[in-house]
Amino acid sequence: MGIADVIPGVSGGTIAFITGIYPQLLLAVNSINMGALKLLFGLEIQKFWIQIHGSFLLTLGLGLLLSLFVFANFIEFLLQNYSVQLWALFFGLILGSVIILIRRNPFIKLMQVFWFLFGVSFAVAVSTLPSIQNDDVGVIQMFFAGSVALCAMILPGISGSFILLLLGFYSTFIDAVANVRVDILFAFFAGGVIGLMMFSRFLYWVLKQAEDLFLSCMCGFLLGSLSIIWPWQAPKISEDTTTNIWLEKATPNEYAVLTGNDPQVLWCLSLACIGVVIVILLNKIDLNK
Repeated sequence: MGIADVIPGVSGGTIAFITGIYPQLLLAVNSINMGALKLLFGLEIQKFWIQIHGSFLLTLGLGLLLSLFVFANFIEFLLQNYSVQLWALFFGLILGSVIILIRRNPFIKLMQVFWFLFGVSFAVAVSTLPSIQNDDVGVIQMFFAGSVALCAMILPGISGSFILLLLGFYSTFIDAVANVRVDILFAFFAGGVIGLMMFSRFLYWVLKQAEDLFLSCMCGFLLGSLSIIWPWQAPKISEDTTTNIWLEKATPNEYAVLTGNDPQVLWCLSLACIGVVIVILLNKIDLNK
């Protein structure tokens, strides 16, 4: 999840969905409530730890933070030099997860189809937005950016880092991670924790009330997010001076003409297939358990 959250277009929530821990993640986050705090302040540490699923959250959190800090520079290098191949791998991961999820939760109601199409439309609409140029980013801005981005990170198919890119905060966040800028990181994660606690409760409530519709919508988000990480994207300059250059989807041949780079079609197809195979293997492991 930490690696995925660094890549614009890939959601950590997607990885949680693929690996089968998503319901447990929502349950664990929602278990941090006033009752849990009373146990903590009453020094009933063991009961507190059990109620908040402490071992699960600690393991997940350590893995997320470790990969985030260890791989931030490496992922930035891959995005600059091998972005086509990297996006192809995650394209396969997400496509494979959509196939598996639909097979597990077939559409048997008209409302499932509606929410699936809504999820696809919403994710595609988000992918068409140009990014905003934002050179002067302060602590307060990063607080609100964190509250929005971490909500997106827990939502499968909607990338928190892509939201940061749209808002113009992505380069500031990556620089803060790479150079350990404590003030920016603290503001970001403080805002993120508050936003996450509120949004996760809403998601868990929806999951409990209408699981089939929720999963249909999530499948739509995932399928629509493939538009965000389409491997062959060529830069296009916005006529609006307040926006940056954004990327436009292209065919491999158009990509080669517009960028002068080899589209690496065979590599991309191979990596996408590897991504699908990884999801299938993870699904088999999950079913065996």
